[in-house]
Amino acid sequence: CDLSVKTSCQNAVKTTDGVVYLLTGEKTKQFFKDNEKAKKVTVTGKTKADGKNTEMEVTKIALAKEDGEKKEG
Repeated sequence: CDLSVKTSCQNAVKTTDGVVYLLTGEKTKQFFKDNEKAKKVTVTGKTKADGKNTEMEVTKIALAKEDGEKKEG
C-alpha cells in the first residue's frame, strides 16, 4: 500500500533506481504476514512483464542488512 502502485494493497518492492515489482508466491505472502510495515528487503526471483506491471515470482526474500551490520560469510 505504501508504494501506491495499485488501488488495493499489493506486496511490492521498489528498487533504488525506481522500478516497482509486484511480488507473487507463497514466500511473499508469509514474509509480508510477518512484516507488515514497509522496510528495506533483499529479494531474489524470476520477473515477467504483465501489461503495465512487472511481476516477480519470489524464490527468496529477507530483511536487508543495515549499514554497519556484520555480514555472515
